Amino acid sequence: MIYFNVDGTTYIPANWHNKYRGRTPYRIGLRDSVNPMAIRIIDQIGAKTAVNSAQLLGISSLVTDGPHNDYIRALTLGGLQGANYLLSS
Repeated sequence: MIYFNVDGTTYIPANWHNKYRGRTPYRIGLRDSVNPMAIRIIDQIGAKTAVNSAQLLGISSLVTDGPHNDYIRALTLGGLQGANYLLSS
């Protein structure tokens, strides 16, 4: 899976051990924090649905306005724009 960023660079999601786990059910992949699977899921459901689901779970620090918001793939990997707020609270 190769993604192209807005600036033309490429991004290949991988796990810390860089090993392929084979076919894995979504439930197991999410439980085990399999990064490529998380990226694939957000691509399928859409970032807006993911943000809405996170808000329904009580995550209130998501940035939903402006050019730097949380409607991005990194949302599934913990790369939230509001993360600095969470860490400093």
